[in-house]
Amino acid sequence: MSYTKEQIDQLWKESVRRERSLVAEYKRTHYIPSRATISTPEIDAERAEQKRLYGEYCKWIANRKG
Repeated sequence: MSYTKEQIDQLWKESVRRERSLVAEYKRTHYIPSRATISTPEIDAERAEQKRLYGEYCKWIANRKG
């Protein structure tokens, strides 16, 4: 699917907001050492979505230049 830059930005912001919310919720209910990386299926899914959106952004840049 082809996205506009504005769509990618909006989707990215929503995904980051969801990830931060999930991390905050996890921290409220679990003890986390300061350097720990929190990994749950839901958080990993948001991180995968952000990676996918970064790929879409790279495609948008390439199409814009080409």
